[in-house]
Amino acid sequence: MKVTSKSETTHQRGWSGLFVVSVVVCFSLVSSSSHGKSAAEVLSAYKGLTGSQREQKLIEGAKREGTLIEYGITATDNYKRVLEEFNKKYPFITTHYQRGGAVDTYNKIVNEARAKTYLTKVAAFFNGVGPTQIKDGYNLDGTNPSTNSAVMSFEGPAATSAMPSGTQYANFMLQMYTRVAITAKGGTSSAYNYYNGSWGVLTLLLMTGNMTPF
Repeated sequence: MKVTSKSETTHQRGWSGLFVVSVVVCFSLVSSSSHGKSAAEVLSAYKGLTGSQREQKLIEGAKREGTLIEYGITATDNYKRVLEEFNKKYPFITTHYQRGGAVDTYNKIVNEARAKTYLTKVAAFFNGVGPTQIKDGYNLDGTNPSTNSAVMSFEGPAATSAMPSGTQYANFMLQMYTRVAITAKGGTSSAYNYYNGSWGVLTLLLMTGNMTPF
């Protein structure tokens, strides 16, 4: 975006400020401490705060999250300037921009919200089963006919399903991460093979924040 006049520069700065505030609000809504809560519950924490207090609280949440993945329909080259200005003010946030068509972007946002609801159910189920009791096969009624354990193609997804739940399944998630990490590193389990090993690596990349967003 080319700045050609003083008035245009002022307008650009004002728009960028609005963008920054909007993005930081989004950080608060998706931060780890807010997973599993409704929008009303999340926003209730900001009632009665002054503008500066609200901004500081939003920034604290953004620091905990650390990464911003934004969806939009603006061409990547045109949006680069906006992200550069954002990073100057908030260098502690890693930004990723994913461009798509209007319909595709809308569907992505809606479907990710649906996925979160589904993942909550998956996490609740496996948390009930327990980290050491997860097997490689289940019937629709929740029973498992298999006796194979330490199978990363099941333990990995079980572990990652708890990620959007914040503190609700934090202990379960930590135990599952440890199990997958040990199995992936040692490769001594009878259930370890190339397929399960691949799931193990993908699980560890995702849970440590090192999975490249596509």
